Amino acid sequence: MKSLLFLPFCMIAFVCGSRQSAQTENAAQNNSITNEQSAEITSSQQQGNDTSIEFANHSSTVSNNQQSSNNANTTASSNREAASDAGSSSSANKPVSPTAETLKPQTAGLALRDFSWLDKSTSIDLLKIVNSFIVKIYWKDVQPQENGELKHPNAVDDALAYVRKMNAKNPGLNLNLKIRLYCGVYTPDWVKAKAGTFTMYKGGMNNGGQSTSTQVVKFWKPEFLKFYTDIQSKLAAAYDNTPEITEAVNGGTGILYAEGMIRNVGANGAGKKNAMSFAQSDYTSQKDIDAIKNTIDAMKAWKNTRVSMVFTPFFVIKAQRADEDLSITKNILDYFVNKFGNQAVLGNNGLRDKYSGDKSAKWEEGGTLDQVYDMLENYTKSKNIGVYFQTATVERIGDLKKAIEQGIQRGAGMIELPTGSNGLLKYTTLEELKKYDAQLEAQAKK
Repeated sequence: MKSLLFLPFCMIAFVCGSRQSAQTENAAQNNSITNEQSAEITSSQQQGNDTSIEFANHSSTVSNNQQSSNNANTTASSNREAASDAGSSSSANKPVSPTAETLKPQTAGLALRDFSWLDKSTSIDLLKIVNSFIVKIYWKDVQPQENGELKHPNAVDDALAYVRKMNAKNPGLNLNLKIRLYCGVYTPDWVKAKAGTFTMYKGGMNNGGQSTSTQVVKFWKPEFLKFYTDIQSKLAAAYDNTPEITEAVNGGTGILYAEGMIRNVGANGAGKKNAMSFAQSDYTSQKDIDAIKNTIDAMKAWKNTRVSMVFTPFFVIKAQRADEDLSITKNILDYFVNKFGNQAVLGNNGLRDKYSGDKSAKWEEGGTLDQVYDMLENYTKSKNIGVYFQTATVERIGDLKKAIEQGIQRGAGMIELPTGSNGLLKYTTLEELKKYDAQLEAQAKK
């Protein structure tokens, strides 16, 4: 297990001051979006959390010339501040990284994808193996007041209290946390009021007209991006120097989940009502790309903690269809790595057995998700960048053990498991989990 600095279990008050300075970075890049694929496009949960909401889309040629504001945390040490300043003026192929002395290790080994799934009676033997937990926090819950400070206690504080208690009782246990902030439908109402919303329909045209709808924030609007930068600055102010928190997720442009490139779209006109919602909301693919890069910039508030992001095929939206353009995925991936260097962790939330999992053709050789996984694997091999995967749900994953093994083969240093602590041993043994955990930790970035 990776070593952490142990803190005594005690009450802690976090001062969540808003800390923000502006840096300006121009990145001129060109992407021609002319991909006219007619293949089926997976739903959000098939790529990540495996929930089926389908949408139809429109697509156009996008010229990718982006200007973005890079927001950094001004309370970092002088060495780290100098590195950040140098990065904002350097060329795109010179990533900026925290110093080796301050950067925490990648979240490593086997993890529970939701801290709330942890049974507090779980055996110490299992916790010695599965010792990382993802804390899901909803933006509307942690910042309910306009421009307000973080609400305490929150889900992160509760998880920290448990981790510290267990670590203090069991030296060498080394429980640790990864923070995953959910935006999209979980954005505070006060942000939605300023940025605006558009309607998304569950089921589209495929459920006899019995669609249910939800209001999603217009994540491409400047107002949203400004407030997203603010919340990340406040989260970093509170938790960046907390040794038990090893990773923070950028999912700012996510709709239902913290997966910033999934647009919940179907192909060839499926979910036509949703296509109209996008079309009528002043959304464009170029605004989408710019917004994703702005949320990446916002994560620079984190100085000592690894920053991870989910990568999937980018959806180019047309009036009656959606096409995947992997060149845009690669462009955004490059931007992320160039921004963070070895602080970056690359991920995907749909790992499954490519032979028996649901919709597994996309994970087979040559499939669009196989190509995305190739990108991640190439980065971990060529530039020593961390990789993680979250598995698909139990219903979609196929053979769990084979899926884990395939993720390890792809260079993963961490894999989030599909079930709570009580259910793990239904699908594998303690010894098998121990073997997989050791293999993952050996590949995790220190």
